[in-house]
Formats: sequence, structure tokens, C-alpha cells
Amino acid sequence: MNRERTASRRTQGGLALITGLIFLVLLTLIGMTAMQTTMLEEKMAGNLRSENLAFQASEAALRAGESYLQGATVGPFLTAKNATGLYQPTLSATTDWWEYPLGDAKYVWDAAGSRDYGTTPPGAANPPRYIIEDVSFLTQCSQPGNCQNIPLPKTPGGSLKLGAVPDVGLYRITARGTGGTDDTVVLLQSYYRR
Repeated sequence: MNRERTASRRTQGGLALITGLIFLVLLTLIGMTAMQTTMLEEKMAGNLRSENLAFQASEAALRAGESYLQGATVGPFLTAKNATGLYQPTLSATTDWWEYPLGDAKYVWDAAGSRDYGTTPPGAANPPRYIIEDVSFLTQCSQPGNCQNIPLPKTPGGSLKLGAVPDVGLYRITARGTGGTDDTVVLLQSYYRR
């Protein structure tokens, strides 16, 4: 009888240890998966916040551009990169001012080529910027590299009380806002007729 008890104790002691270790491994895997999911959700929430911040900054700059066009006079609109951010169409049949990439001489999204909104929203990497293009012109190219801007006919506007409004035309406002990093960028455009 004494032999049976000894054999039974030997087989059961190792089984409990193995079962406990298996449960610990399973709990560790579940905990690691939960941590990874939580970290992913935090990154997604941060990216969404950064995108929303960039959108709000770009929207503010877009409204500033529209406010500028509501003034009594606007311009002058130039054909070269300038710090006023006011442009005639590029002499290119394929690329507009806002499309030139960083590093190109015609890149406008710096202080030397666009208008500053004035304040940087809290948390944004850079202040929002905007440009205004007078799209009352038609770019015609007789051959590649030989293009010119031809003004479209303008209908004068105004009112009986204030008289004629100068600088009547169609304008495209492009605004650029950044989020928490320079990698989060939102571009918004609107067309404005005055």
C-alpha cells in the first residue's frame, strides 16, 4: 500500500507545475495582445487629432484668404514667386502654383511664397499659409515652353450705393495647414468671385 501512494505523488506533482506554466504563458500572450491593441489605438487617436488640427488650421487660412478678397482692392497678382502670395496662373499647362513640390524653385509653401495666417494654432507644427491665384486668365501655349496668360473678359460689378468694384474676377484660394508634425498636411481650396 505504501508503494502505491509514493507512485501517485510522483506523477501528480509534475502535472500541476506544467498546467500552471501553460496558464501563465496564455495570460502573458493575452496581456501582450491587449497592450499592442491599446498602443495601436493610441497612435490612431493621435493621428486623427493631428489630422483634425491640420484641417482646422487650413480652414482658418482659407477663411483669411476669403476675407482678404472682400477688401476694397486686391493685388497685384504676379507671375513669379513672391511673399505676398498673390499669383497669376503659372506659365505651365500642367502645374499650378500650389502643386510644386518641396525643393522646386517655385515651391510656394514657405514665407517667401505665401501669406501667413498670423497665428499658429496650439499643437500645430507650423502656422497655416495660403495663396490666392487670379484664375481670370487662360494659359495658352503655342508650343512647349512658349506659354502666355490671356485675360478673360471681366464683367464689372458693384452697387448703386458703393459704385463700381475694382478687381472683379474669379480667384482660387489654396490653404495649407499642418498638424502636430510636418508629415500631417491638409490642403483646402475654394473659388471666390468678386
